[in-house]
Amino acid sequence: ERGARKMLRVGDGDAPPGLELGLRQLREGASCIIRAEWRFAYGERGRPASPDERTEVVPPRADVEWTLECHRLWFREADETMAPADQLLDARNKKELGNEHFHHENWKKAAANYGDILKGLNVWNFDDDSADRAEAETIYVDCGNNLVFALMKLDEWLKAEKAVCDVLTVAPENRKALYRATQIALHLSKWPEAHAALTIALDKWPRSKEFRDLYDTLRDHKRKYKARKAKMTAKMSAQLLGGGAGSSAPASEPSPEAAVIA
Repeated sequence: ERGARKMLRVGDGDAPPGLELGLRQLREGASCIIRAEWRFAYGERGRPASPDERTEVVPPRADVEWTLECHRLWFREADETMAPADQLLDARNKKELGNEHFHHENWKKAAANYGDILKGLNVWNFDDDSADRAEAETIYVDCGNNLVFALMKLDEWLKAEKAVCDVLTVAPENRKALYRATQIALHLSKWPEAHAALTIALDKWPRSKEFRDLYDTLRDHKRKYKARKAKMTAKMSAQLLGGGAGSSAPASEPSPEAAVIA
């Protein structure tokens, strides 16, 4: 397969270990061939194909060969002191890398890149109504939604909850974010949060089947929760009033006659 030109930051873990080790040895303008056995390539699992990235499947335990050309080297670390233009450039690159991992179902690395975007890209640093502001918001929201999905796949629901709140801060009526927010709230049994997200969504898209289905799911969850709670309350009350399910009846005191005979 033929890869496109891309920008990588050594140490971020976006490249397989063998490739990253080779990148550390490159000089600007140099070309090389890197051969790596499977342990330093795509490991035990290999890598699935991706029509979006136009890549073929890499089988499990497959040795890999890369042909590289280094176009440019620089040593700037991404941090909060970056100018808005540099933040946007870094976000574009992180989006490309995150999407590549996302399409290959590498949720952990995808989440790492998308998370860096949400940390490093401050959309309010750009002038209102400017093209850069619009692009920054689009990258932030799209990558934020992908981050939420990746975290859900990783079963990291509390992190997903925080990420979807960050997205809704920038785009309060984003359809995908509202849908994910409802899913997360249902999973965490946070009924008020789920109801709040659904109220916004159904007010804007009253005929949406996907949100109406989620509303029915919310009502079903609440009904089942109330039933379980009522059953538990009844059981506790029966134990308290009856002295407990495992308690025995108190022994009767012997009569005076029985005591004398004894």
